[in-house]
Amino acid sequence: MSKFVAVDIGSSFVKAALFDVENPTVLEHIKEAAPSKLPNDNPNKFEVKANLYVEIVTKILKDLSAKYNDLQGLILSTQMHGFVYEKQIDDDPLYISWQDQRCIDLMPGCKLSFLDYLKSIISPEKMASCGVYLKPSMGFCNLFAMLKADPSIKKNGKLYTLGSYISYKLTGNNVCHRQNAAPLGLVNIAENKWNYELLELAGIPEIELPTLAKSDSELVGHFKINDCDISVYPDFGDQQISVLGSNLQDNEALINIATACQVICKTDSIDKGLFETRPYFAGSYIKTISNMPGGRGLDVIINFIKDTVEKVTGKSVKAVEIWNAVHGAYHKDSHELTVDPRFYATYDHMTGGAISHINSSNLRISNIFASLFDEMAKTYWQTIQTLIDKEKLTKIICAGGVSWRLPELLEKIREKASKPCSLSPMEDEALIGLFLISLYCHDPSKSLTDYSAAIAKFIAKR
Repeated sequence: MSKFVAVDIGSSFVKAALFDVENPTVLEHIKEAAPSKLPNDNPNKFEVKANLYVEIVTKILKDLSAKYNDLQGLILSTQMHGFVYEKQIDDDPLYISWQDQRCIDLMPGCKLSFLDYLKSIISPEKMASCGVYLKPSMGFCNLFAMLKADPSIKKNGKLYTLGSYISYKLTGNNVCHRQNAAPLGLVNIAENKWNYELLELAGIPEIELPTLAKSDSELVGHFKINDCDISVYPDFGDQQISVLGSNLQDNEALINIATACQVICKTDSIDKGLFETRPYFAGSYIKTISNMPGGRGLDVIINFIKDTVEKVTGKSVKAVEIWNAVHGAYHKDSHELTVDPRFYATYDHMTGGAISHINSSNLRISNIFASLFDEMAKTYWQTIQTLIDKEKLTKIICAGGVSWRLPELLEKIREKASKPCSLSPMEDEALIGLFLISLYCHDPSKSLTDYSAAIAKFIAKR
């Protein structure tokens, strides 16, 4: 038997699976809490010690290799947009998460934010080849802010994606897949090469960048542990793995609602419009609009309710208890109450969300969530129409944990779109994607579509 270890590094959890790629089977499941955000007085900073991720992955490999002596490969799927910046050798660097937004802080002695300054010197035309635009969660923007805010930080350090840092610590090679490199905002996606002009314009041209993998199955290096010599493959984007596992087809739209949310369609070309074009698999792309209202926006309301209950009663309440109450009290009539769910800064909206049209009788939990789901569904449907002609659209797929937990939200999406709307094949669609890419890396002589029968068998066993 040949076995692949797949590790999905998310914002809340690090999940791993051990696959037998010769039989469509999951042999082991591992789930651990992701490393915690470091305390910081600046709420726009979201930093985690990068080596904590390395320790978790190494421990997973150590434990599994002690039980199985035929581990063949390691697949990494990681959260995108963030980065690790190593100032010097043997540094204990920080992972600057996609949830970091330090670039919206004002530059010292300036009325412009770091982000607005970057926008003033780098035009949308300059960013076009990258398929993305300058925005608060982008690695390039927050890297610029970090280096400009602290002159003591060396400007010639090594840059990593989160996945390439982990594989570097395992193999000694800093190689990343373009799926994770592109969201940094520094890659010419058509030519699969770094856009050094952007670093020049930003005044940080000496940074050492990772090597870009040339293919989906390129070998990064080997990690030897116990009796296993494990092949390490380039880091894949968690979004792309989720799309792969959701079985998104042409003329369909995917709403991936997790901590964050993206609306996605497939394309074979680099299209231009009010969206991002991100590398996918086999040389194709996905059109994406990100920073949609998602789980972390819902948490804003949940945390407010938790805080209110605890302050009034002196008793703590769990989020699941609040959600149970929401499901029990939910109804469709919002009585004109309106919730704007844009609680986190985005490219075109920096001022936060709001609850409005409050009158003497409508400020109730049921109305808040009815309006919240209505606004989220309306936003998703409007966004889908930016990506694909609604007359060509055949189906909407909803993936991510939030989709599976909130049938009320899916019903709102069906209502707004008047299109077939279904959940992904499994609640953990990333597991399907990771299994499929493990099959492909095990035998790249076949195409991804050649494994459809194995995937169907895999899903049937779950």
